[in-house]
Amino acid sequence: EYSRLYLLRFAHETHSHYTLQSLPVSLSCTYTGDVGSGIGTYQWLKQSPHRVPVSNDTEGFRGRVHRKTAQEFIGTRDASIAISDVRQNDSGVYYCAIDLLEEDIGYGSGTTLTVTVPVPVTGVVSNARTLLLLLLLLLLFSGRLKALHGTHRRVRICGRNAA
Repeated sequence: EYSRLYLLRFAHETHSHYTLQSLPVSLSCTYTGDVGSGIGTYQWLKQSPHRVPVSNDTEGFRGRVHRKTAQEFIGTRDASIAISDVRQNDSGVYYCAIDLLEEDIGYGSGTTLTVTVPVPVTGVVSNARTLLLLLLLLLLFSGRLKALHGTHRRVRICGRNAA
């Protein structure tokens, strides 16, 4: 996507990102183009339903957002951020916004973040135990049926063997 005045080109390295709750995640945003004097700032916004700033000053993100330094932003044209300890309600669409000399703000095309909650190991172990128990009961029951079916008595009728 291009902005009007500076002809910035945003290069999001990922348009969608999937992660598990409690892990860190990196949202990438780099830009190219004429940046004039190189003075500017950047921020990330989360669509929810209005664009909410993703920063340590915003409730829900406090202490979890890690930004590039001003030198990294200008020198390497990197406006990426990292969010630590992601939560399920962090899922959504995130936009990188670059503001150069406050004359024009360019927005990236957006990155969709999907955070899922891992299945507790205790639940998996419990389900595995139940399945194993059912399997053992099935094997035991099928073994008894075979034993009952295989042992039939012969009855003597008038000197002959009858099945």
